[in-house]
Formats: sequence, C-alpha cells, structure tokens
Amino acid sequence: MGEYNQGGPWNPKGIAGIKRFLDRIYAKFSIFNFVYSAEANSATKAGQFSINENNKLQRLLHQTIKKVGEDIEKFHFNTAISALMILFNAVEKENLSKTSTEIFLKLLAPFAPHFTEELWVTLGNKKSIHLETWPEYNPEFIETEEYELIIQIDGKVRDRVRISKKLERPEIEKMVLKREIVGRYLDGKTPKKIIFVPNRLVNIVV
Repeated sequence: MGEYNQGGPWNPKGIAGIKRFLDRIYAKFSIFNFVYSAEANSATKAGQFSINENNKLQRLLHQTIKKVGEDIEKFHFNTAISALMILFNAVEKENLSKTSTEIFLKLLAPFAPHFTEELWVTLGNKKSIHLETWPEYNPEFIETEEYELIIQIDGKVRDRVRISKKLERPEIEKMVLKREIVGRYLDGKTPKKIIFVPNRLVNIVV
C-alpha cells in the first residue's frame, strides 16, 4: 500500500491484507473473545498500560500514538496503518487492559470508523468513539533506551553498534576494543588516544 496520492491501477486483491488485519482485530476484541482484568484496569490511567503489562509494550504504544498522529497530519496514511499493524502484532497474544484496548481503537478509528464503533460499543461505551479525545503520548516513553554508537578509527567510520544508554565510558571503550573489526585495524597496536562523544561515537586514534 503506497501513498494515497500516488495513484495506480485498481487491484481488488490489494484489500485482502487489510481485511485479514481487521479480521484478527475483531477476533481478539469482539464480545465473544475479549477478556481483560477489571482489577488491573481500575488502576490504569488514561494513556498508560495497566500494571500487568510490560515496559516494552508500553513504550511501543506511546511511540505508535506519536507516529499515527503525525502521519495523519501529513496524510501519510499508509505508514500510520503500518505502525498500527506493528503494535497489534506485538499485543495480539497479550491480555490487554480495557484502557489499552480503547487507545488502540481510537488510533484505528480514522481508518475504520464503523468497524471501531462496533467494537467500542462492545467494550460498554455509550458515547461514540469519534467524539472521544485523541490519545496523548508520554515523551518519556518516546526516547529509546539504546542508541547507535559510531566507531571510528583515525577519524574514519569502521563500525556501528547499538548499545544501552546506561553504559558508562569505561564499559563502552572496553566493549569497542573487543570487537573483531576493531582488532583487525589495530593489528596488535595500542591506541594512542580514545576520543569519546557521549551517545554518539568513539574515535580510536592509532
């Protein structure tokens, strides 16, 4: 599925993937299959996962809220739907709270208005989903816990690796020097100096 303004020949087979996606959503959230913990949900604030849901999913939820909202404003509907698919793939087998489910349906509502309205009523809501406020993301969950560290040798990029932001400089330098590609360039030599730029790069001067 491409951008809405790109055009192209109509192919009825192109809708099959979207139908399968909606069928999976209905299978999970329909009144016959949907189960959630009322006790956990009572302690859940709007915009947050319940206490029995993991931090990784919580982070993904808030990233999706941000992504879908921004993509709708830019008319990038295809990437917004793609983000929703990624989120649903991650939570499909989870026992979600009612609040978390409602957030997902709100994000999907602009693309499947009648479909989401039916599921919204299934959750026991009286007011239309299209009269609800748009979910807000928490900036704290948007920032990733990792970053890509650039590894340079004599100023030239030789390697890249994703590492945790919690690692301190001594740990990072030790890890970098143990990398195979770095060892090949050092060829047994001891670095004259190691330049470290936090959250960005390490430059080994040979």
